[in-house]
Amino acid sequence: MAKHLAYEVELPGRAPHEGADTASKTSANGHDGSEGTPTKDVVEFNPAGINRIEAFYAVFGRSWLLWSFWGTFTLWNFAYALSSDTTSTYLTFAESSFSALDLLATIAVVSSIVSAVSQPFWAKWADLWSRHWALLGSLILYTVGYAATAGADNASTLAAGQVLYSAGNAGLSFMLTLIVGDLTSLRWRGLVNGVLSFSYVPFAFLAGNITSGIELTNWRWGYGMFCIIMPVCVAPIILMLLWADRKARRAGGESSLSSIFDAAQVVADRSYGNLYLIRTVISSTDAIGLLLLGFSFALLLSPPTLEAGASGGWDNPSMIAMFVTGGVLFIAFCLWEWKIAAHPIMPLRVLNRTFLLCLGIDFFYYLTGYLTDVYWSSWLYVVTDYSTKDYTYMTEIETVTLCIFGLLAGIVQAYTGRYKYLQVGGLAVRCIGSGINYYQTYGHTSTVVIFFAKFLLCAGGGISVVGSQVASQGSVKHKDLAVAIAVLALWTSIGGAIGEAASGAIWDKQLPLQLAKYVPSLSADQIASIAADVTAAQAAEPRAQIIEAYNATYRALSLPALILVFVPLVMACFTSNYRLDARQNVCEDVVVEPRSQGEVDAELREIEQAKAIEKA
Repeated sequence: MAKHLAYEVELPGRAPHEGADTASKTSANGHDGSEGTPTKDVVEFNPAGINRIEAFYAVFGRSWLLWSFWGTFTLWNFAYALSSDTTSTYLTFAESSFSALDLLATIAVVSSIVSAVSQPFWAKWADLWSRHWALLGSLILYTVGYAATAGADNASTLAAGQVLYSAGNAGLSFMLTLIVGDLTSLRWRGLVNGVLSFSYVPFAFLAGNITSGIELTNWRWGYGMFCIIMPVCVAPIILMLLWADRKARRAGGESSLSSIFDAAQVVADRSYGNLYLIRTVISSTDAIGLLLLGFSFALLLSPPTLEAGASGGWDNPSMIAMFVTGGVLFIAFCLWEWKIAAHPIMPLRVLNRTFLLCLGIDFFYYLTGYLTDVYWSSWLYVVTDYSTKDYTYMTEIETVTLCIFGLLAGIVQAYTGRYKYLQVGGLAVRCIGSGINYYQTYGHTSTVVIFFAKFLLCAGGGISVVGSQVASQGSVKHKDLAVAIAVLALWTSIGGAIGEAASGAIWDKQLPLQLAKYVPSLSADQIASIAADVTAAQAAEPRAQIIEAYNATYRALSLPALILVFVPLVMACFTSNYRLDARQNVCEDVVVEPRSQGEVDAELREIEQAKAIEKA
């Protein structure tokens, strides 16, 4: 399938191998071995995650096993889609049950930060050990998080469960994207992603019936059932990947002999001890950098969402301390990644022009999207009179449109072999949708206007996301695929977190002010109640004035989004218009194509014969 790719491990206090060239003395972060730096013993090996997934076709070939794998993979997607299409509806009502709707943005920000910083961790784990162990780890966190959410008896436990779920869900989402990137060519990658994401569509139409059947007051079971469904659907994928790896290893493959963990174990066996093994693993995953990044953004982005409820607002010493500490930690993170980290989160080798532009496109896409999306469902619930089923259907416009147009974009990419101009057109459509989204806040809240605002925003977004996926993954070598996916997800998640933080700050500040302005007869307690609970807001009187207050508040979110939505459109004009062909990426002549089962069987027989001769 693809050629093997090598990493390096540095051994302390050892001279380089005899005959090692200058390039082999270069550390992973791109710094060369200048005078005064410690000498290194370089062990070259193939990363386990890459070799194991490359061994996949060597075992499966073009047979019923391959089709059964993709069938099981699709089943996993259906479970993931069902989770996404239903559980998001419950969160607002779960928080309302604890009278903690004002914490919606704070939980969203923290969850986004956890999701963002965990992406590089899952990437490192998938490369260091294997895809199936990374998938198992993310499944465990997902299940524990939803179990905690379902059993929550207060807002704090609910928030903790959501944070754990976010880390696990980020891993599942990352592994979906990574496995597709591993096993598909550039021409078909967008289409395969589109086909898999299309599994969200049926549940978008069924979600209303499901949520109505469970009832929003019984949201605990809505979360708890996925503690059963998801493990049942993901377990076959893990077992099939593990089986393929074991079979390749028994046949003489290299997959079990070439991870950083194995190389570090060699170091430990040379009397360097287990402490160096632990240090090597921590260094390879850049654990310190991830912690610095996570804490810095959590401290920087949480205060805007907490300001409205803090004593003294921005004058509260805790708010100032969070900002200062977050700023210091972010500076420390930058210095760590630039000067110290041996395996930085963003290695310089992946930062080509197209990849950086894709980062910018998706960063602003998520920033503007979350700026208006966090409270869109709350706004919709208050300003309309939809039934629970119709309300759920309206909230599924986004899912259905994104999936349909993501699939259409994949089809066009496969047919034309290009992505750039399609992405530019999608981003232009998104600008029109953003304009309608702003227009509806002036009282134009008919179903037609609400539908087309969301439809155009998501149609353009679905096209753009597929373009960014294919272009960013295609711009790097296979050994950097996991890192590229993780870095793109990292900065898009941070963009979303910034949008959520800004949304929370604006909403929490503006909604009480607008309620006091449009309904001066309300007391402070009534305003607090209406702002904290959407069901109370919908039932409160005078309804027309309360709707005006909600429209004015949502308008304050829509205007900055309308301005910023043009930034990714400009960026998309400067990406490289790659030819999408049978290669895994545009940097290597590596064709992604499963061999026939006859070729697979013949090679396995040759390996067995060679091993038998060697034993004889």
